[in-house]
Amino acid sequence: MKPEQLLLQFEELSERLGIRLVEEKGNFNGGSCRLREQNCIVINKHRPAEQKLRILAEAFSQLDLSSVYLVPNLRAYIDKVQTLGLEPTTAKTLDSEAG
Repeated sequence: MKPEQLLLQFEELSERLGIRLVEEKGNFNGGSCRLREQNCIVINKHRPAEQKLRILAEAFSQLDLSSVYLVPNLRAYIDKVQTLGLEPTTAKTLDSEAG
């Protein structure tokens, strides 16, 4: 599956789970956070698709997705990132930017 297709699958998954995806520019990698009582995943819009995918996979791997239907390629990608044990990324808090 192409990176763009995986990104779309992650977008659909976030909608189903009520998680807001935030794409912003700045000096950060991205990751999951809570913003005003809402679960969010923040992604740097200037990063390559592969890095965005890794950040999304790391964030979703922290959730219990056992009862959620995932396209097999998406589940395999999340499992792969989790199995490799890549270093977690950190998200910049958006409270000050959100106004």
